[in-house]
Formats: sequence, C-alpha cells, structure tokens
Amino acid sequence: MKIPQSQVSRALDIVLQGQNHLEPAQAEQEYQSLLECVQSDALCDEFELAISLRSDALPTFKLTSFFLSEDTTDAAEKGVLRYLELKGYEAQPLSDLFSIMKKGVTEPGVKKQPVHGLGIEFPIGEQVKVNTYFNPLV
Repeated sequence: MKIPQSQVSRALDIVLQGQNHLEPAQAEQEYQSLLECVQSDALCDEFELAISLRSDALPTFKLTSFFLSEDTTDAAEKGVLRYLELKGYEAQPLSDLFSIMKKGVTEPGVKKQPVHGLGIEFPIGEQVKVNTYFNPLV
C-alpha cells in the first residue's frame, strides 16, 4: 500500500503491532535513517509498505521510497549511495552503474535520472537487506 511520507511512522506502528519478530522500534529507526539519507526535492511524497506472507516462514515487511522520474539532479543517486555506505555496502559499483545508465543520453525524455526507488526489508539481520530499483534514461 502506498502512503504519504507524513504518515509512514504511524503506519509502521499500526502494521507492525504484534509483529515482534519484525522489531517495530528498529523499523522506525531504519525508516528515519533511510529518510535522512534520501530526503531531497527528488523524493516522492509516497512510500510503499508491503507484507510478504509465506507458508514456511514468518511474514517479512518492506518499506520503499520512490524518486521523481522528472528530477534532473543527482540528489536521488547521492541519497542511495549515502544510505548504502551507511549500511556498510560498497557504493562504487552502483555509482558506476549510474554512469552506464546515463551514457550517451544528452537530453533524457521520460526518465531524467536512473534511480526509481530504495527500500529496506524487515526483519533486519546482521546486514540490512536493501532493495534498489533503477531505470535507464530514455
């Protein structure tokens, strides 16, 4: 479900209530950490909350932020790289990917920057599971 950024904290409280294996307090901290890294004019107002149900395991939960496709700055790219570095991931391969996705495009049409979304998955283990979504410029 998609919700406005202003309602994410409250939605986390409601959706994660009674789901102790998802560590609701940690989910709020991770949301704030993600938001600090990606907050910019390139960030969409909506976040997506998703629950994954499986017969052989406890439910998992995903929180995803999205970026405006018409944004022409590198704010989304920098925010994603900042978050990945904060969480201990190597950022250079992703930075290289951004360059490849923009290569040869002098005036992008529909997609003006390559970052579509950045999400985190709960429960969090030793390493945060980060989901990244990209589109080549067109």
